[in-house]
This record gives sequence, structure tokens and C-alpha cells, in this order.
Amino acid sequence: MKEHTLAYAAGLMDAEGCFSIYKPKPTSDRTTTSYQARIVLSSVELSLIKWLVETFGGFYTTHRPKKGRVWYQWNINSHKAATKFLSGILSYLRIKKAEAEVLEEFYALHGQIDPERRQYLMDTIRSLKNRVCVTTDTLDGDINDKLTHAYVAGIMDGEGCISAAFSPTGKPIYRIRMGNNNFSLIKFFVSLYGGWFHTTLAHDNTKEFYTWELTKQKQREAFLLQVLPYLRTKNPQAEILLELVRHSKERNPELKKSLCDRIRLLNSPKIQSVLMGDHECAPVEILTA
Repeated sequence: MKEHTLAYAAGLMDAEGCFSIYKPKPTSDRTTTSYQARIVLSSVELSLIKWLVETFGGFYTTHRPKKGRVWYQWNINSHKAATKFLSGILSYLRIKKAEAEVLEEFYALHGQIDPERRQYLMDTIRSLKNRVCVTTDTLDGDINDKLTHAYVAGIMDGEGCISAAFSPTGKPIYRIRMGNNNFSLIKFFVSLYGGWFHTTLAHDNTKEFYTWELTKQKQREAFLLQVLPYLRTKNPQAEILLELVRHSKERNPELKKSLCDRIRLLNSPKIQSVLMGDHECAPVEILTA
């Protein structure tokens, strides 16, 4: 498998994936304590979920809430497929690498009866999830490394936003943003691509949240050129926005409005539903060999 595919998948997992260990609820016929590992990723992008199934195996489930958008969850359960996936992306993970390493150790216990060790690993991975990111945390990355851009493309497809609108004054407004509650990831983006970020303070049961954004034309163009080859779900928006950025100094409001409208339509959930085949008759679950 190509390295940039693994780096991209690592970005997806750092953005929207989950590594965990849990104990199934006891049943009347279960006399021993069991532990199970989980690798899942949730997204509203059906094409992305199907790509994960086709590329790494597993299956997906469809969730249709009474309110809000339909969303999908990719699961990879088999020991062989899960260990292969972990070993492939481990060196590219940045945010959840420690959790993945614990899960890899858990999978290494396959066939062994060692409930104490399994309990320890479950407690360890839970403590890693509850760890608070501090300002001294840093992530490594090289602006000249294509695998870094592939990883960032995974983050953008998972947590990013590429949007455009045409204001009543005839001026296009477009944005390249990424939001996350991990401050080290925000610093990572700023150090590589420039831009700025703003903070949404924690309240009630929510964590502090950070939004990174590019505002300068040269930075936007450079960023799009670097990540566009690796984007999957947001590739069409990125291509159009790159054209829009390159025409920014031209006096051609009709062209700019047309480009803004195309991006807006691509970001519309209703349009995405048609493009990605999200229909009521779509299968709830896909299994792979």
C-alpha cells in the first residue's frame, strides 16, 4: 500500500477516529470477563466510509437520527485486518499514536488468557483519552514532506471546511478552516501553513475548542496546491477554490459568483446525498471478506 494512503488514513483517524478497549455487558450465559478492541471512524461522508471499507476491510453501519444528518460508522473488527491497519498507520499518527500503541499491545495478547493485563491496557487507553492537551505539546511536521501534506489532507477531510459565498456587495468570501479541541494540532497547522486561530472557551460539558483559518491569498494558494493531490471528499471544493483564488484580482463577478455557487452546492448536504448515493434504499451494512 502506498505511503501517502497510510498517512492520509492516519490523519482521518486523528481527526474523527477512535481506538478503544471495552468490556461487553455481562449476559446470563457469560461466566468470564471478556475484553474487546474497537477501531471505528464516524463521518457524514458516505464515499469516505466506503473507501475505508474497500481499502482496509471491515464494514459500516448507517445511522439515521430523527434530527440532523445521516451519518455512518466504519468498524474494523477482525484481528488480522485490525493489526494490519494499525501497523500501517502507526508511524504517521500524531494525536492518537499512544492510544494506537496500547491497542497494538492488546492485539498482541490474542489467544492468551490474561485478564489483568487486558484490564490494565483498557484503563491505560481510557486515561490517554482523558489527558488534557497542554500548550507545551508539539507535533512534528515538514513543509517539504509530501506525507505530511497527505496526513493534513486526512485531517481536512475529517475536520476541515473549504467554503465560499458571494456577498451582496459583489465580493467573494471564501474560507479554509479546521476545528479541533487539540491545541497541539492547531499549532501544527499554523507552524506549517501560517494563518491564525481563535478559541471557543469551554462551557457546561464541552471542551475548549480551537479553529484555524487561512486569510492571506498566497497562503491559501500554497496550502491548496500542497494538500489537493491527497484530498478525497473535499477535492472538488479545493480545485474550485484554487481557481477562485487565482482569479481574485480579476474583475469578473459573474465567474466568481459561478465558482462560489459551485462550492456552495458541493457543500450542501442535499447535493452530497445525491452525489454519494445516500438513499433510503442504501444498504445499512456492508461486509467484506
